[in-house]
Amino acid sequence: MTFGHQCGISVVFCLALVVAISGCSNDPFPVHPVSGLVTYKGELLADASIIFIPRDPNGRSAPGLTRHDGTFELMTVGARRLGAMIGDYDVLISKEFPVDAQGRQTTFEAIEEAMAHLPENVSRQPRMVSAIPEKYSDFRSPILQATVKRGQNDFVFDLGN
Repeated sequence: MTFGHQCGISVVFCLALVVAISGCSNDPFPVHPVSGLVTYKGELLADASIIFIPRDPNGRSAPGLTRHDGTFELMTVGARRLGAMIGDYDVLISKEFPVDAQGRQTTFEAIEEAMAHLPENVSRQPRMVSAIPEKYSDFRSPILQATVKRGQNDFVFDLGN
């Protein structure tokens, strides 16, 4: 009776292990971890958008956002876990902020409050200004590239002085 009980447990354990393993490979897109660091003028670049755009027409984009310490991780659109597919990518990085009518940096909340008092025929779109050179976010002629390989991928993007 003890033998049968132990066999029952091992069979259940084996079945659970098979289900767990097969679930891991069930991701619709085979991705590999991608992380990194973005700096601008020697400073960590926080709250910047970063996107890896595949050069392969069958690839999928992988966007991310830099944290307060300039680090990022990517997640492929449609994937179930963090990472990007193997391949060559153009990399776009942007960081924008709203400015008021005098061209001073402000918040979206302050703009909404100011616009609440404007006549209906005045545009309510806030004016955005790039905090970094726009060449890093120009999709027509990207200047940053990356190649994602099997395994862990770490990138450093130094956007100059």
